[in-house]
Amino acid sequence: MFSLLLVAAAHQLSFVHPSSVFPPVITADAFTALGTQLTTILTEVLTIFKTIAPIVGGLGLLAIGMMYLGAPLPVISGWKNNNPQMFSNVTIGIAVLFSVGLITNIIPTS
Repeated sequence: MFSLLLVAAAHQLSFVHPSSVFPPVITADAFTALGTQLTTILTEVLTIFKTIAPIVGGLGLLAIGMMYLGAPLPVISGWKNNNPQMFSNVTIGIAVLFSVGLITNIIPTS
């Protein structure tokens, strides 16, 4: 008798596919979401460059001034003798930093 009830209950139950209970969620295109994320990341990178580049360039100018004015000190003169390309490398680095700061300030972030 019990087995007959189980067969009758199993007959009444039908298989419910998960997609009928939980229909697929249709979202925006995956490339649109990726583009939005890339835009957000690049905006944050531009903001960081706008903040950091002028500060580091200013510190570089202070450092090159200290190297120039501190030339009579034995420590700095010895360092300058060991690194003859130092001034040109620092000057190129400062020019690159200020140009990065200028370019990132020209580019609109909104």
